[in-house]
Amino acid sequence: MAIPSNAFELFDTYKSYYQKDETPVRFVSTTKMVLIWCVVPALGGPKPKGKRLTQDEIKSGMSFLEGVSLEQLFNSVESIRTFMEEERFPKTKQREYWSFLKKLMTWATEQEYISKQLNIVDKPSDNSSFYTKGEIGVKGKHLNVSGKPGPPKYTLGCHYGDYITFALHEQLEDYRKFLIEERGHCDSIQSTVDENLRKTNLLLGWLHKRKNVPLDSLSLESIVPLIKTKTNRADFKGLNTVFNNKAYLAAKRTLEKQAIERREETILLVRSFIDEHSNAVTTRVNDLVVIINVAKFIYKDETNTKFLKNFEDIEIIELLRKLRRDELNKSKIVRVNRAANIVSWEQVLKILSCVKNEADTEFNYSDRRMTKPRKDGAFPTYKQKYKRSEYAIACNLQTFLIIAFVVLLPPTRQQITQEMHIGINLRKGIIAKEKFLPQENMNNEEYNPSQAMWYQYIGDYKPLDFHSDYWVRVPNFNFGDKTLYDYIDNWLENYRTVLLKGKKECDCLFIDVRTGKGMNTKFLWNLVRERFQHFVGISVNPQTLLHSYTTHLETVAAPAEVKKAAAEWMNYKDETAKNFYLQVLASKVEPALEYNEQMAKDYFSDVCKTY
Repeated sequence: MAIPSNAFELFDTYKSYYQKDETPVRFVSTTKMVLIWCVVPALGGPKPKGKRLTQDEIKSGMSFLEGVSLEQLFNSVESIRTFMEEERFPKTKQREYWSFLKKLMTWATEQEYISKQLNIVDKPSDNSSFYTKGEIGVKGKHLNVSGKPGPPKYTLGCHYGDYITFALHEQLEDYRKFLIEERGHCDSIQSTVDENLRKTNLLLGWLHKRKNVPLDSLSLESIVPLIKTKTNRADFKGLNTVFNNKAYLAAKRTLEKQAIERREETILLVRSFIDEHSNAVTTRVNDLVVIINVAKFIYKDETNTKFLKNFEDIEIIELLRKLRRDELNKSKIVRVNRAANIVSWEQVLKILSCVKNEADTEFNYSDRRMTKPRKDGAFPTYKQKYKRSEYAIACNLQTFLIIAFVVLLPPTRQQITQEMHIGINLRKGIIAKEKFLPQENMNNEEYNPSQAMWYQYIGDYKPLDFHSDYWVRVPNFNFGDKTLYDYIDNWLENYRTVLLKGKKECDCLFIDVRTGKGMNTKFLWNLVRERFQHFVGISVNPQTLLHSYTTHLETVAAPAEVKKAAAEWMNYKDETAKNFYLQVLASKVEPALEYNEQMAKDYFSDVCKTY
């Protein structure tokens, strides 16, 4: 079969291809109609006059397609979309026409008639929530509250006919890899990267819809252009290898002047976006963080990573950071007094005791009223005992275990607790010959499987390293009547499946009760704050517990090795989280674990269970 050279031959080949498969005639005829109704006039060809196509209009339209190359056809997506909107095609018709055009172009790409890859949107994405202030348009979404049409969405991909070129698609994939490498390989980072890409897509759509940047020209450089100010001295040497210093300085001044102008244009563009997007300080600051990340990706090959680790030598990034600081300084946010939210460590242990009692409670009592009155006419009340549901007990048991892991190990960075996976970075076993030996491998006479203890892996578990330096023992805290291991075993064997009922199985230790997936930062923070607010009236988050624990160690004059071990575990250095996990070794934090184990044992042996 000959390779088509124009749009007419492409359709003819397309028609012959599908006729072999006995495709319905309407499928081919509708594609032909769409080409004549939309593609031909969008490219400057004859426009049909009536509601029905005449034979002359069909003939003239197909003749026009003979002069349209495949490149022109594939580059006409934006023109076709504009034509449909100007001619006020109904949305249902636009969706139908785009589906036929997409099939034709996808088929041509699969047959390798053209190498350009396009992602054409024939169904709008609902993944966008960008509305401009005070603007009402025909593309708006009808709001249930006021009944008035809302302002339009701008995210790239939420309109019919939007497409992402192959070059932009590849650049976004490289950008995703850059973000993951910069922030570290862990599950909790994925949601942050996805949100960053979503806002980047929003900004690209805004550039196209509001600043009229063509879809074919869209790239991350459209947001933050790459400005080069470095000149090569070798270019200013003549034939006699004499360096022309005057020309070199003149060229350098010209580049610097152009760079200043482009930086000013970029800052004006960024200000325009954040002003139009939202008045909320948090949203504006988050938008600037996304734009700074884009700038880092653009300039990753221009910065001097040997001496500067955070792009301090890139002036546009420094200007964006200054803009972010200005937004924070202009805000009228009332800063939270963290000292007021710090509770004593004795209160923390009391709250842990209260949460433990909730997990242990299998029966409750409710007030009931007699149906028959007494002689004096009053209806007496009595207490009725009833068994709690498995779901309620499962929620309380999970809450206790989460707070116990956050508080007793000692207070850890929440990421460690969030990303515990059963059988991966939380396993039973022992340390033997400087290696972690899982319980399933303790099947000989030398090692008794019943002596296995729970261990937590504190390195990057992709890939997993069984060296003992990366496995920290989870102490079997004694709470008087039960131990921590009793609660863990009860959770895994009896109650974890209750929260997963009807949901997809996962290997996470703790479950978000709403989604059935592993808990995220928001779920963890809300759970801890709600329990502390309930028992002591103070909203305490996992980060605040670090301050409470450090204060406690200083107050009771803990031994130096305990303080050092706690510092290793909580690590407040400025390195990234990835480096943090590689620096913390199990042998260094063992004194802090032993201290916490003894402290918990002493407290729970004396404290009243009914606090």
